[in-house]
Amino acid sequence: MNVFRLTLLLFYLGVLARRDNAGVITKADEAEKVGLVSYGTRDRSDKTAESEGSSQRRLRRQPFQRYTWVQGSDFTECSVTCGFGLRSRVVTCYDYVTQTFVSDSICEQSGVEKLEPEVVECDQGPCPGGYVYNVTDWQECNVTCAAGGFQVREVYCTEQSSGQLMNGTHCENEQLVRPASLRPCQNFSLCFLHEYEVGNWSQCSVTCGRDGYQRRNVSCLDIETGIERPDAYCEENGLLKPESHRLCSNMSDCMFNNYSYETDEWSQCNATCGSEGFQVLDVYCMELLTGQVVNETECENALLVKPETQRLCQNFSLCYLHTYEVGDWSQCSVTCGTNGYEDRNVSCVEVNTGIAKSDTHCEEEGLLKPESHRPCQNMSDCVFNMYYYETSEWSQCSVTCGQGNMTRTVKCVNELTGVRIGDSFCAAEVKPNTSQPCQQQECVPDPIYYDYVTGSWRPCDCITGIQWRPFHCVQLGSENLEIMNSSHCESQSIPHPTTVRECPADECPGIWRVTEWSDCSVTCGNGTRQRHSYCVLQTNERILLDARNCNSTAAPLLAESCIIEQCATRYHWLPDQWGQCNSTCGLTFRSMSSCVL
Repeated sequence: MNVFRLTLLLFYLGVLARRDNAGVITKADEAEKVGLVSYGTRDRSDKTAESEGSSQRRLRRQPFQRYTWVQGSDFTECSVTCGFGLRSRVVTCYDYVTQTFVSDSICEQSGVEKLEPEVVECDQGPCPGGYVYNVTDWQECNVTCAAGGFQVREVYCTEQSSGQLMNGTHCENEQLVRPASLRPCQNFSLCFLHEYEVGNWSQCSVTCGRDGYQRRNVSCLDIETGIERPDAYCEENGLLKPESHRLCSNMSDCMFNNYSYETDEWSQCNATCGSEGFQVLDVYCMELLTGQVVNETECENALLVKPETQRLCQNFSLCYLHTYEVGDWSQCSVTCGTNGYEDRNVSCVEVNTGIAKSDTHCEEEGLLKPESHRPCQNMSDCVFNMYYYETSEWSQCSVTCGQGNMTRTVKCVNELTGVRIGDSFCAAEVKPNTSQPCQQQECVPDPIYYDYVTGSWRPCDCITGIQWRPFHCVQLGSENLEIMNSSHCESQSIPHPTTVRECPADECPGIWRVTEWSDCSVTCGNGTRQRHSYCVLQTNERILLDARNCNSTAAPLLAESCIIEQCATRYHWLPDQWGQCNSTCGLTFRSMSSCVL
């Protein structure tokens, strides 16, 4: 930036010098009209016009020098007839008085230092020989914001017929002029940290006449990041803002038309931070004689071109995480004189939350801090007053972190005696503030703890036998539990609560139902038969439940004995008459039996 401003200053001084040396420069300018492009080292000192009564220093004009060397617009012939060669501008002696070219010997006798001619390369095409020099494009200048740099390119010798790369001695043996591989350069393109970016001009707002206009978007961008900045950043680089509004030209004369399209201002860009969005423009048709808005078909019937109503845009205003927030200026510390000052609070805050932060957050985003202290302006001269307010030093900030307050003592004092008196004597003075905000380092927040909370179990799903309950991760310690993302609890390894379980038996009460008995296990005689039982929902017997949902004590029998008629056989027992008792007293036995066929 300093180099750029120095260059502008030198250019401006040069313009003044040419304006003051009107007699000499005018003739030199006339010489330019006949094809001269530069001048020799003729001394042309500045002269400052003298004003009546002015004490400015006069600059003495140097003696007029009649002859000088000039470079013409023509070049000499190329130094070779084929391949790469050199040619230079013609340097000739010029007479300012006669405004003609004269013999070079006249300039030499006048002791004027001869200009070094400008030398450029020339390419005469391939030579008849077998070898030729080839070159690559020049690389970029090796400096970004300075003079005195250089550019390089590769120069190599090739066989003309095949294009094969050869040793340089082949071209040297044919006495070919080797093109330069290094040249000086200067590059000021990256001296600026910011630059203006312009969009395309819109269509003219009218199709005829000269009362139309065009618009385009002009914004100041950070060169390195492409982020949009306020225009003040580009203005500090000395950049002039390109016009964003211009009248239309080359329009044909209009036939009288009573209708015209009128527009409002473009809306704000609906994008957030660097993303692409759009702006809209309200366009309406107006009757010129009455000034009333009419149906748009009137303008369409008049063959008017409707201005665009939407355009793409990018918005970087919300890219900043922090911004400076400024308060109102305080009253001046004095009511008269030039020694007063006024203050205002300037603090860096988060854009989204408004929480105060240290200034380093705003500085890291490249924000310039607005001034918080300045001299008072437009104060009248003081009339002597023997009473004034005396202030003590500010106290320490009331907090060790975050935003607090500082206080000081303000008392009214008699200037002659130094004794404190009532404030009413200092009524003519503006009493200085007794407190002001102060910003300390950011407070370290107390540790934050999280835990899971669960809701009540939801009604049981008797079909699946499962029931669930909701749960949330919450921040502890707050008056109202704030629901957080589960990742907060997981980060503190909080055990995950049980959220799914089997339904309790009493949630889905069931009753027993049985199938039909099976056939008896035998076809004759004594056997068994079986059946199956199952538990169903009392309120809907179509829903089958687990057996634990039914009363186990009331479970039905699943097997029982069965008797089929006696099996047929050839022999069987047949009872007979009882025989006589084998004893006449006491307990004894008698028997009967008979086996028959």
